[in-house]
Amino acid sequence: IDFDRARARRIYPFPCHRVVAVASRCGHDNDSGDEGSDDGGRGDGAAPRRLVAVCEKALGRELRARRAAVENTVYELNIQGEAGTELVVPRQVQLRAATSDVLSANFLRFSPDLVLRVPLRFVDAGLNQTLRRGAYLHRVRHALGVRCADAAAVPEALEVSCAAGGKGHVYHGTDVALPPGVRLATPAHAAHALAVVKTKESGG
Repeated sequence: IDFDRARARRIYPFPCHRVVAVASRCGHDNDSGDEGSDDGGRGDGAAPRRLVAVCEKALGRELRARRAAVENTVYELNIQGEAGTELVVPRQVQLRAATSDVLSANFLRFSPDLVLRVPLRFVDAGLNQTLRRGAYLHRVRHALGVRCADAAAVPEALEVSCAAGGKGHVYHGTDVALPPGVRLATPAHAAHALAVVKTKESGG
């Protein structure tokens, strides 16, 4: 398996073969944990879930290399004996407690309605006079939910500029620089507090 980091569109090949059982389904990210029926009997046209298997060692290497970012990385899942590929995003990776080896994972089929939790990257701290004088950035959130128009639009991280803002300033979802083709998962995400400028003396 060749995970080519320089590959265009940031979509990585992932052949299916053996060892790790994986459930794959189509549709929306469901925070409630209720995945619905296998056959999409809700009438929403969702494709059925399937059980496949992938190389445990390859998946383990990818998890160690990308860590939390693996859940906002789109992969091409190549199933042996079938034509074409599935665009998927890993979720709910289960590890063996004693060895940290991969036990199982879910692959969600990518769609523009799928909610991806993308890590936040706070930039321009060196331009903020308050931060330069000894204040610090207290992070409230480390990721934010977004939806992407297509797989090529999925960002590695979302940038938040800290160039402006004095003591007690709160950065919100509206301060995120959204790349083309990316939107917040819901309007409520715009009001989410992401980080606060605090001073060491007062803690606020």
